[in-house]
Amino acid sequence: MSEDTRVLIIGDPQDPIPQTLEKHCKEAKCQVLRYHSDQIYDFHPRQPQHIVFYTYPVQYLADQVLGKSVVHPYGVVFLASHSDWALGKLLPEHESQVLGFNAFGLYAGRTAIEVAATLKSDPDTVERGTSFLTNMGFKPYVVRETPGFVFPRILAMLVNEAISALMEGVASAEAIDEAMRLGTNYPQGPLAWADQIGLDVILEVLDNLQAQYGEDRYRPMPLLTQMVMAGKLGRKTGEGFYTYAPEPETEAISPA
Repeated sequence: MSEDTRVLIIGDPQDPIPQTLEKHCKEAKCQVLRYHSDQIYDFHPRQPQHIVFYTYPVQYLADQVLGKSVVHPYGVVFLASHSDWALGKLLPEHESQVLGFNAFGLYAGRTAIEVAATLKSDPDTVERGTSFLTNMGFKPYVVRETPGFVFPRILAMLVNEAISALMEGVASAEAIDEAMRLGTNYPQGPLAWADQIGLDVILEVLDNLQAQYGEDRYRPMPLLTQMVMAGKLGRKTGEGFYTYAPEPETEAISPA
Protein backbone atom coordinates (compact mmCIF):
# COMPACT_ATOMS: atom_id res chain seq x y z
CA MET A 1 0.00 0.00 0.00
CA SER A 2 1.37 3.39 -1.00
CA GLU A 3 2.27 5.99 1.61
CA ASP A 4 0.18 8.37 -0.51
CA THR A 5 -2.99 6.47 0.36
CA ARG A 6 -5.17 8.77 2.43
CA VAL A 7 -7.63 7.18 4.87
CA LEU A 8 -10.35 9.02 6.79
CA ILE A 9 -11.87 7.20 9.78
CA ILE A 10 -15.02 8.71 11.27
CA GLY A 11 -16.05 7.03 14.50
CA ASP A 12 -16.42 7.01 18.25
CA PRO A 13 -12.96 7.29 19.87
CA GLN A 14 -13.97 4.67 22.45
CA ASP A 15 -15.10 2.12 19.86
CA PRO A 16 -12.54 -0.67 19.24
CA ILE A 17 -13.44 -0.90 15.53
CA PRO A 18 -12.11 2.53 14.43
CA GLN A 19 -9.19 2.04 16.80
CA THR A 20 -8.28 -1.24 15.09
CA LEU A 21 -8.77 0.23 11.62
CA GLU A 22 -6.46 3.10 12.49
CA LYS A 23 -3.80 0.77 13.89
CA HIS A 24 -3.74 -1.42 10.77
CA CYS A 25 -3.69 1.53 8.40
CA LYS A 26 -0.84 3.23 10.23
CA GLU A 27 1.16 0.00 10.27
CA ALA A 28 0.73 -0.07 6.47
CA LYS A 29 2.13 3.50 6.31
CA CYS A 30 -1.11 5.07 5.09
CA GLN A 31 -1.91 8.68 5.89
CA VAL A 32 -4.63 8.36 8.51
CA LEU A 33 -6.99 11.10 9.66
CA ARG A 34 -9.40 10.42 12.52
CA TYR A 35 -12.55 12.48 12.96
CA HIS A 36 -14.71 11.89 16.01
CA SER A 37 -17.94 13.67 15.10
CA ASP A 38 -20.70 11.85 13.25
CA GLN A 39 -21.48 15.07 11.34
CA ILE A 40 -18.75 16.63 9.20
CA TYR A 41 -20.54 19.44 7.41
CA ASP A 42 -17.63 21.82 8.00
CA PHE A 43 -14.90 19.26 7.46
CA HIS A 44 -12.67 19.96 4.46
CA PRO A 45 -9.38 18.04 4.31
CA ARG A 46 -6.66 19.49 2.11
CA GLN A 47 -6.88 16.52 -0.26
CA PRO A 48 -9.71 14.09 -1.05
CA GLN A 49 -9.52 10.77 0.79
CA HIS A 50 -8.95 7.46 -1.03
CA ILE A 51 -10.68 5.41 1.67
CA VAL A 52 -13.40 6.59 4.05
CA PHE A 53 -14.69 4.52 6.98
CA TYR A 54 -17.90 5.82 8.56
CA THR A 55 -18.37 3.68 11.66
CA TYR A 56 -21.22 5.50 13.38
CA PRO A 57 -24.74 4.08 12.93
CA VAL A 58 -25.84 4.93 9.41
CA GLN A 59 -29.07 6.52 10.62
CA TYR A 60 -26.87 9.45 11.70
CA LEU A 61 -25.78 9.91 8.13
CA ALA A 62 -27.20 12.69 5.99
CA ASP A 63 -26.58 13.31 2.31
CA GLN A 64 -24.39 16.32 2.94
CA VAL A 65 -22.13 14.64 5.53
CA LEU A 66 -19.59 13.42 2.98
CA GLY A 67 -19.17 16.21 0.47
CA LYS A 68 -17.56 15.83 -2.94
CA SER A 69 -14.39 17.41 -1.57
CA VAL A 70 -13.92 14.60 0.98
CA VAL A 71 -13.95 11.54 -1.29
CA HIS A 72 -11.48 10.92 -4.10
CA PRO A 73 -13.14 10.30 -7.52
CA TYR A 74 -11.79 6.74 -7.37
CA GLY A 75 -12.19 6.40 -3.62
CA VAL A 76 -14.16 3.85 -1.61
CA VAL A 77 -16.66 4.76 1.12
CA PHE A 78 -17.21 2.04 3.73
CA LEU A 79 -20.42 2.54 5.71
CA ALA A 80 -20.63 0.43 8.87
CA SER A 81 -23.85 -1.54 8.85
CA HIS A 82 -25.27 -4.42 10.80
CA SER A 83 -28.95 -4.15 9.99
CA ASP A 84 -29.61 -1.68 7.22
CA TRP A 85 -29.56 -2.20 3.50
CA ALA A 86 -29.79 -0.12 0.31
CA LEU A 87 -26.90 1.86 1.75
CA GLY A 88 -26.10 3.54 -1.54
CA LYS A 89 -29.23 5.67 -1.25
CA LEU A 90 -27.72 7.36 1.81
CA LEU A 91 -25.00 8.96 -0.30
CA PRO A 92 -26.48 9.55 -3.75
CA GLU A 93 -23.47 11.65 -4.80
CA HIS A 94 -21.17 8.68 -4.18
CA GLU A 95 -23.55 5.76 -4.72
CA SER A 96 -21.22 3.81 -7.02
CA GLN A 97 -18.39 4.18 -4.47
CA VAL A 98 -20.31 2.89 -1.43
CA LEU A 99 -19.77 -0.48 0.24
CA GLY A 100 -21.39 -1.71 3.42
CA PHE A 101 -19.10 -3.33 5.95
CA ASN A 102 -19.43 -5.09 9.25
CA ALA A 103 -16.58 -5.88 11.61
CA PHE A 104 -18.22 -7.49 14.65
CA GLY A 105 -15.36 -9.99 14.65
CA LEU A 106 -12.89 -7.24 15.57
CA TYR A 107 -14.51 -7.07 19.01
CA ALA A 108 -13.23 -10.61 19.59
CA GLY A 109 -9.78 -10.00 18.11
CA ARG A 110 -10.61 -11.54 14.72
CA THR A 111 -9.67 -9.93 11.40
CA ALA A 112 -12.69 -10.95 9.30
CA ILE A 113 -14.68 -8.09 7.79
CA GLU A 114 -17.97 -8.54 5.96
CA VAL A 115 -18.26 -6.42 2.80
CA ALA A 116 -21.59 -5.85 1.04
CA ALA A 117 -21.85 -4.35 -2.42
CA THR A 118 -24.99 -2.33 -3.07
CA LEU A 119 -26.93 -2.67 -6.30
CA LYS A 120 -25.22 0.51 -7.48
CA SER A 121 -21.68 -0.31 -6.33
CA ASP A 122 -19.21 -0.28 -9.19
CA PRO A 123 -17.37 -3.64 -9.56
CA ASP A 124 -14.10 -1.69 -9.43
CA THR A 125 -15.19 -0.28 -6.07
CA VAL A 126 -15.62 -3.81 -4.72
CA GLU A 127 -12.19 -4.79 -6.05
CA ARG A 128 -10.47 -1.71 -4.64
CA GLY A 129 -12.23 -2.02 -1.30
CA THR A 130 -11.47 -5.70 -0.72
CA SER A 131 -7.89 -5.30 -1.94
CA PHE A 132 -7.37 -2.43 0.48
CA LEU A 133 -8.69 -4.45 3.42
CA THR A 134 -6.53 -7.43 2.46
CA ASN A 135 -3.45 -5.21 2.27
CA MET A 136 -4.30 -3.86 5.71
CA GLY A 137 -4.11 -7.39 7.14
CA PHE A 138 -7.85 -8.05 7.31
CA LYS A 139 -9.76 -10.95 5.80
CA PRO A 140 -12.67 -9.50 3.81
CA TYR A 141 -15.45 -11.62 2.39
CA VAL A 142 -18.20 -10.34 0.13
CA VAL A 143 -21.88 -10.95 0.89
CA ARG A 144 -25.15 -9.84 -0.65
CA GLU A 145 -26.59 -6.61 0.69
CA THR A 146 -29.42 -7.95 2.82
CA PRO A 147 -30.78 -6.94 6.24
CA GLY A 148 -28.36 -8.13 8.89
CA PHE A 149 -25.85 -9.46 6.35
CA VAL A 150 -24.50 -12.81 7.66
CA PHE A 151 -22.53 -12.45 10.88
CA PRO A 152 -24.70 -9.80 12.63
CA ARG A 153 -27.84 -11.74 11.78
CA ILE A 154 -26.63 -15.05 13.16
CA LEU A 155 -24.82 -13.56 16.18
CA ALA A 156 -27.86 -11.46 17.16
CA MET A 157 -30.06 -14.55 17.10
CA LEU A 158 -27.49 -16.47 19.14
CA VAL A 159 -27.43 -13.66 21.70
CA ASN A 160 -31.22 -13.61 21.75
CA GLU A 161 -31.34 -17.34 22.51
CA ALA A 162 -28.73 -16.93 25.24
CA ILE A 163 -30.89 -14.21 26.79
CA SER A 164 -33.87 -16.55 26.61
CA ALA A 165 -31.92 -19.17 28.55
CA LEU A 166 -30.93 -16.53 31.10
CA MET A 167 -34.55 -15.38 31.50
CA GLU A 168 -35.72 -18.95 32.01
CA GLY A 169 -33.15 -19.49 34.76
CA VAL A 170 -31.36 -22.25 32.85
CA ALA A 171 -27.99 -20.89 33.99
CA SER A 172 -26.22 -17.69 34.99
CA ALA A 173 -24.73 -15.35 32.40
CA GLU A 174 -21.25 -16.60 33.29
CA ALA A 175 -22.27 -20.26 32.94
CA ILE A 176 -24.02 -19.65 29.60
CA ASP A 177 -20.94 -17.92 28.21
CA GLU A 178 -18.59 -20.59 29.54
CA ALA A 179 -20.74 -23.35 28.04
CA MET A 180 -20.60 -21.71 24.60
CA ARG A 181 -16.88 -21.00 24.77
CA LEU A 182 -15.99 -24.52 25.86
CA GLY A 183 -18.59 -26.29 23.76
CA THR A 184 -18.17 -24.40 20.49
CA ASN A 185 -14.70 -22.85 20.78
CA TYR A 186 -16.17 -19.36 20.38
CA PRO A 187 -13.65 -16.65 21.30
CA GLN A 188 -16.07 -15.47 23.98
CA GLY A 189 -19.58 -16.18 25.15
CA PRO A 190 -22.56 -14.58 23.38
CA LEU A 191 -23.56 -12.40 26.34
CA ALA A 192 -20.05 -11.00 26.80
CA TRP A 193 -19.86 -10.48 23.05
CA ALA A 194 -23.16 -8.58 23.13
CA ASP A 195 -21.79 -6.34 25.90
CA GLN A 196 -18.79 -5.47 23.74
CA ILE A 197 -20.83 -4.72 20.64
CA GLY A 198 -23.59 -2.90 22.54
CA LEU A 199 -26.99 -4.27 23.52
CA ASP A 200 -28.63 -1.41 21.61
CA VAL A 201 -26.90 -2.63 18.45
CA ILE A 202 -28.07 -6.21 19.00
CA LEU A 203 -31.61 -4.94 19.55
CA GLU A 204 -31.42 -2.84 16.39
CA VAL A 205 -30.36 -5.86 14.34
CA LEU A 206 -33.23 -7.99 15.63
CA ASP A 207 -35.81 -5.20 15.28
CA ASN A 208 -34.71 -4.57 11.71
CA LEU A 209 -34.80 -8.25 10.79
CA GLN A 210 -38.27 -8.66 12.26
CA ALA A 211 -39.49 -5.54 10.44
CA GLN A 212 -38.06 -6.67 7.09
CA TYR A 213 -39.05 -10.34 7.25
CA GLY A 214 -42.03 -10.21 9.60
CA GLU A 215 -41.04 -13.44 11.35
CA ASP A 216 -41.34 -14.10 15.09
CA ARG A 217 -38.00 -15.89 15.20
CA TYR A 218 -36.36 -12.45 15.10
CA ARG A 219 -38.45 -11.03 17.97
CA PRO A 220 -36.11 -9.65 20.68
CA MET A 221 -36.36 -11.15 24.14
CA PRO A 222 -38.13 -8.80 26.61
CA LEU A 223 -35.03 -8.65 28.84
CA LEU A 224 -32.95 -7.26 25.97
CA THR A 225 -35.46 -4.50 25.32
CA GLN A 226 -35.72 -3.72 29.05
CA MET A 227 -31.94 -3.44 29.45
CA VAL A 228 -31.62 -1.10 26.48
CA MET A 229 -34.46 1.08 27.77
CA ALA A 230 -32.69 1.19 31.16
CA GLY A 231 -29.46 2.35 29.51
CA LYS A 232 -27.60 -0.85 30.32
CA LEU A 233 -25.92 -1.19 26.95
CA GLY A 234 -22.81 -3.14 27.91
CA ARG A 235 -19.19 -2.07 28.05
CA LYS A 236 -19.80 1.44 26.68
CA THR A 237 -22.10 2.32 29.59
CA GLY A 238 -20.26 0.28 32.20
CA GLU A 239 -23.07 -2.20 32.73
CA GLY A 240 -24.79 -4.86 30.67
CA PHE A 241 -24.81 -8.55 31.45
CA TYR A 242 -21.55 -7.78 33.26
CA THR A 243 -20.15 -4.65 34.91
CA TYR A 244 -17.06 -2.81 33.67
CA ALA A 245 -14.63 -0.27 35.04
CA PRO A 246 -14.69 3.08 33.20
CA GLU A 247 -12.22 3.37 30.33
CA PRO A 248 -9.98 6.44 29.93
CA GLU A 249 -11.15 8.88 27.27
CA THR A 250 -9.14 9.24 24.08
CA GLU A 251 -8.20 12.78 23.05
CA ALA A 252 -9.74 13.83 19.75
CA ILE A 253 -7.49 14.40 16.75
CA SER A 254 -8.09 17.74 15.12
CA PRO A 255 -8.67 17.61 11.36
CA ALA A 256 -5.96 19.00 9.11
